[in-house]
Amino acid sequence: MSSDLGKSIWSSLLSEVSSRSRTSKLSGSEKNIVIVGDDFSGKTTLAAKLRGHEDPPRVSGLEYQFMEVEDEDNDEKADCGIWILEGDRAYRSLLKSALPKKGIQDTVLIITVDMSKPWNILDSIEKWTTIIREHLDQLKISPQEMREYENKIVDDFKKYVDPSEIADESSSIVSSALRLSTSENADDIAVPLGEDTLTCNIGMNVVVVCTKCDLAEKLETDHDYSDEHFDFIQHKLRTTCLKYGAALIYTSIKDNKNTEILHSYLLHKLYGFPFTTPASVVDKDTVFVPSGWDSEKKIGIISDNFVKLSAAQAYDSVIVRPPSRKTLQEKEIAAEDEQAFLARALSSMGNMPVASSSPRMSVPNRPALDMGRGKGTPVGRATVGGLATTTPAGKMKTEKPAAQSSERVLANFFNSLLNKKPSMTPQKGTPERSGDQARPQANSKSSPSKSTEAS
Repeated sequence: MSSDLGKSIWSSLLSEVSSRSRTSKLSGSEKNIVIVGDDFSGKTTLAAKLRGHEDPPRVSGLEYQFMEVEDEDNDEKADCGIWILEGDRAYRSLLKSALPKKGIQDTVLIITVDMSKPWNILDSIEKWTTIIREHLDQLKISPQEMREYENKIVDDFKKYVDPSEIADESSSIVSSALRLSTSENADDIAVPLGEDTLTCNIGMNVVVVCTKCDLAEKLETDHDYSDEHFDFIQHKLRTTCLKYGAALIYTSIKDNKNTEILHSYLLHKLYGFPFTTPASVVDKDTVFVPSGWDSEKKIGIISDNFVKLSAAQAYDSVIVRPPSRKTLQEKEIAAEDEQAFLARALSSMGNMPVASSSPRMSVPNRPALDMGRGKGTPVGRATVGGLATTTPAGKMKTEKPAAQSSERVLANFFNSLLNKKPSMTPQKGTPERSGDQARPQANSKSSPSKSTEAS
């Protein structure tokens, strides 16, 4: 390192320290965070966590919140706006309020994707980046301005230095000095971009946040996901984020994983606060890839460890969408009107045959009763348990045990009635005893003494 370059580095450092002592990080234009994503992808819960609140806001169309940012060095505070857009594409026109033409460089775009449904992840990223591109086109930004926005994203990507690579304080000073050097010198020392890096540069800082990563175990039990499946998902996600120059972070609000890292990283991108958290790609539920760290070579390390899968396979051929469960849902049945039900029940009861409760009803196919007292049973009639059963040839008919039991109960019932003295003359239709002759109707008017004597 020449003496002239050394003087230039130290002069730059002194100028930076001097300017920081006079100017707060919170000064300048208003900063914003715009959160987009599909419905139920965790947008509102993430916003509540960033704000330090427990209850997530209720989003209807477009919701505005803010989080308080404090600069402890200068004892100053500021409010960072948080815009949350509902997941339906129909609300994309509301982005004109959250993302105006003058606020592009002062805004970080967060795209939330649901890790509990990994088959939707890539489609969701493609959907929302397309919506943002369409919105930026409607702002009618001049080609020169858009080129400046895109170049700034490229410069920030190239100038990234991994904190884990800084061995000591002196190397940190040199790294800071290199960042403050002129653009020509920065291009000389920066690593050139790969073929697939920033090919879809939208001129904005983008962070892809995978929410609900605590449900990774559920994917293992319900869908037989292995570690290789999660590596495959990470491979595709990092490849996609590399095209946009986006950071990638896995979070879990339930387990409070990576939420503090996300908060610090956002303040670093918006206000320039120091950020010293290195990248992490080992654990399947705490992945963190800051913008500028990744490359095709680093992503290729994952594919080198594939055994059953291949990086060349299509995403939807490996991470298969499960079959829809709508066919398993029971058909909804409307309740019948109460009056209609009662009318139908009444009609059904009216069509039923009326059964007589009289003990003297004639029962078809029932054996005749032997009414005689102390008299022999006529030929061709057998008495079984008080019942006289007529057989065609005068033979005794053998009853089955079940029939005998029911017939015996019925015979005992009738006999109990006949053993009682009648309190009145018999009515028409009353069965006569087997030994008596049929009486004419006029006998019903006979004197009580004769009626008693006849009985």
